[in-house]
This record gives sequence, C-alpha cells and structure tokens, in this order.
Amino acid sequence: MTEIDLFFVKNPKNYCTKSEMKWHRIFLEITETIANGSHCVSKKVGALIVKNKRIISTGINGTPSGLKNCDEIFGDNYNAEEHHAWSLENEIHAEINCLLVAAREGISVKDSDIYITYSPCLDCCKSIIAAGIKNIYFKLIYEKDTRGLPLLNDSGINLYKVEEDNNA
Repeated sequence: MTEIDLFFVKNPKNYCTKSEMKWHRIFLEITETIANGSHCVSKKVGALIVKNKRIISTGINGTPSGLKNCDEIFGDNYNAEEHHAWSLENEIHAEINCLLVAAREGISVKDSDIYITYSPCLDCCKSIIAAGIKNIYFKLIYEKDTRGLPLLNDSGINLYKVEEDNNA
C-alpha cells in the first residue's frame, strides 16, 4: 500500500453532521454483526447497501450457496497460502455478494451507499463503480489490496474511513 492509495480516503467527520456520523457508525456496527455469519477462517467481512437510511441488501464473504464453506475445508490451524489460493477460486467478497443479492432480487443500488468492514479490493471497486454506488464507508483498510481506491476517486465515488467514536 502506498500513500497515494490512501490519499483519496476521506474522514467523514469533515463532511457529515453529528447525526449523519451516528448513522454511519450504526450501519458499520451492523456490518460487523453480519460478518459473524461468514464461514471464512481467515477474515470475516460484512457489507450492506443503504438507500435513504434503509438497508436494501446485505452480504458476507464466502462461497456461493450450496458449496462447501471455508470452515468445512480448513481448521483453526490452516496454512495461509493454501487458504488464500482456495479462497480466490471458491469465495466471493462481501461487497460482490451484497451487489448480487440486490440484483437477484431486482433491487436498484444506483446512488446508494455501501458499508463494509474493510476497504474494497480492486475487483470490488470495479464492481461498485459499475453498480452506481455513490459513497463507500468502511472501518478498516484491507492491506492486501488498495489498488482500486484511486479508481473510486476517478469515478466520483466518495470513500470514507469511519473512525471509532471515542466520545460515545
């Protein structure tokens, strides 16, 4: 990750009211709860799409329905390289899952916001751009892949890293 990758990440406190920040934190808390449903032994990720302060779709990282889950293949003492290779072939990211659920149900995500536990990877950034999402809110940087973050800025999508509220 380079400084340029994170140059476009904004702090929502500079752009939002206190009430709006409260909602951003609430939605990110929900992504963490949803992430608990993931069967991934490495990283549990949750995502949700929101329009007009209403959740319209949710997703977790994992295998498509009906396929063996990560925790059925790997135990607690897994090899990280083997897991990563298996994950690339078998799992979808929470953001993609969230977008696919909305598409399957006929729900438009155009001009919506997406909340994710981690910043999106390159492939997820491209899908988010194509879907017409307008704002991305996340809690943690996904250190393995920040290459897509500048693409979001180039596409006019706002990317916000929401920090913990130490005054709560």
